[in-house]
Amino acid sequence: MMLSHSSNGIYAFQQTTGILERYSRSCELIWEKNLKRPVQEGMFRQFADENRESVRSGEPGPHLYNYAKAMDANEEGVAIVLNTLEKNKAS
Repeated sequence: MMLSHSSNGIYAFQQTTGILERYSRSCELIWEKNLKRPVQEGMFRQFADENRESVRSGEPGPHLYNYAKAMDANEEGVAIVLNTLEKNKAS
């Protein structure tokens, strides 16, 4: 889970589901949004394939499946850098 906050609220991003939530300063849920995007299609399959190959080759630990790389909030809102597959990266 990624967390960030501003004077407007607290933001929580669930890495494994792609859900962003905004809470008030008194911890009441204000809204929830699903941030899964078409550009991320195939990511789960790729991570699963990489993890299977890691196990076969004896590499340490599984690769963690994360929808986002970074998150920051300010008075204007919240910004999230989503993970995408190499072939889907925007130029």
